[in-house]
Amino acid sequence: MRINFKDDFIKEGIIIFLATSVSGFFGLLFQLYMIRALSPVDYGVLNSLLAMLAVISIPTAALQTVITKSVSTFHAHKQLGKIKFLLLNSLKKLTLFSITAFCIFALSSKHIVSFFRLSTVTPVFIVGIIMVISVISPIPQGGLQGLQKFTRLGLTSVVSGGLKLILGIIFVWMGFRVNGALNGFALSSFLGLILGFFLLKKVFKYPRDKDIDFAKIYNYFWPTVLILLCTSALTNMDIILVKHFFKPIEAGYYSIAQMSGKIVLFLPGVIGIVMFPKSSNLFAKNEDTLHLLKKSLVLTALLCGIASLVIILFPSLVIKILSGKDYLICIPLARLFAISMTFFALLFVILYYHLSIHNFRFIPYLIFFTILQFISINLFHQSLRQVLYILCINSILLFALNLYLIKPRIQPQNEKS
Repeated sequence: MRINFKDDFIKEGIIIFLATSVSGFFGLLFQLYMIRALSPVDYGVLNSLLAMLAVISIPTAALQTVITKSVSTFHAHKQLGKIKFLLLNSLKKLTLFSITAFCIFALSSKHIVSFFRLSTVTPVFIVGIIMVISVISPIPQGGLQGLQKFTRLGLTSVVSGGLKLILGIIFVWMGFRVNGALNGFALSSFLGLILGFFLLKKVFKYPRDKDIDFAKIYNYFWPTVLILLCTSALTNMDIILVKHFFKPIEAGYYSIAQMSGKIVLFLPGVIGIVMFPKSSNLFAKNEDTLHLLKKSLVLTALLCGIASLVIILFPSLVIKILSGKDYLICIPLARLFAISMTFFALLFVILYYHLSIHNFRFIPYLIFFTILQFISINLFHQSLRQVLYILCINSILLFALNLYLIKPRIQPQNEKS
C-alpha cells in the first residue's frame, strides 16, 4: 500500500508519533537509568510491580477507550454539551471509586508483599497511589483523544514522561531506590492529570446537555474491560509469573530482556491512538472504516518489522545499549520478545478496530487464548526461554484468528446517538 504523507491520518499520526516518541524516549531513559542505578533484584521488583499496576489498571484503560468512543460520537454529531456533562459526571463518580479502590488495595497489601517476596510494604502503597491517579486520568486523556486534539494529547504525554524521568532520577539518586522510582512515577502522573484538564477548559464552557444514554455507555464498557484485561494480561502476566516462579536474579534478567520487546510494542502504539477515534467517528456517520485498518496494519508491520530485525540481528548490541552490560543470558530472550511483541502489536491494532465498530464476536476467542497462555506458563516454566516460546505461539495464533474475523461493518440506524 502506498503511503501518502498528505493524508490527514498520516499527518496526525506523525504528530502524535513524534510526541509519543519523545515521551517514550523519556520512558526508555527512565528504564535505562533504573537498569543501571538499581541492582538486577531491585529492577526486577520495580518491573514486576509496574506489570501488576498495568494489569489492575485495566478498568481505567477501558474507561479511556469508552470515553474516547463516546466523545468521538458526540463530536461527530456536534453535541458538545453532552461531552461536558459526560466528563464532569465521570470525574465525580471516578473520584469516589478511586478512594474506595485504594482502601481495598491497602487492605490487601500484605498478600501482595508475600506474593512478590518483598521486604517492605512501602512500594505497594505507592503503587496504590499511582492507581488512584490512573483511575481519574482517562477523563482528560479520553476527552482529548475523542476530540482528535492529538497535539494537546501528545503534550500531556511529553510533560508527564519528562517529569517521570527527572523526578525518578532525583529520588533514586537520593537513595530511595525502588520507592524513589515509584514516587517519580506517581508525582509525574498527577501533574500530567492536571495539565490534561487544563487543556480541555474550552469544553467546560458549553452548557451541559444531560440527555445521555448511560446504559449504552455502560454496555460498551464491560466488553471493553474484558478486551483490555486480556490484552494487558497477554503482555504482562509473564513478568508477574516469572517473578513468582523464578529466582530474583533470573526475573531481573528476564525484565532486562523484556525492554527490547517493549520497544517493539511501543513503536506502533500511536497508530491505534489515531485510528480508534477516527474509525469511531466514521462509523457513527455510517462511512467506510476498513481503509483505516489497512493503513494501520501496514504502518504497524513496517515499524515493528524494522525494530525486530535490528533486535534479531544484533541482540547483544541492543542488550548492551539498554543495560550497559553484556548479559549473555538475555540475548536469546530478546529475539523471542521481538517476535512475540510484533504479533501482539498487530493483534492490538485489529482489536481496537473491532472496538471502534462495535464488533465483539472475537471476545470469546480472546478470553480463551489468554487463559490458555496463563495455564501454559504455569505448567511449563522449566526455563525462561520456554515461557517466551509460549508467548510467541500464542501471539501468532491470536493474530491469525483475528485477521480472519475482520469484516467491514456499517452502523445500524438504531445504534446512532
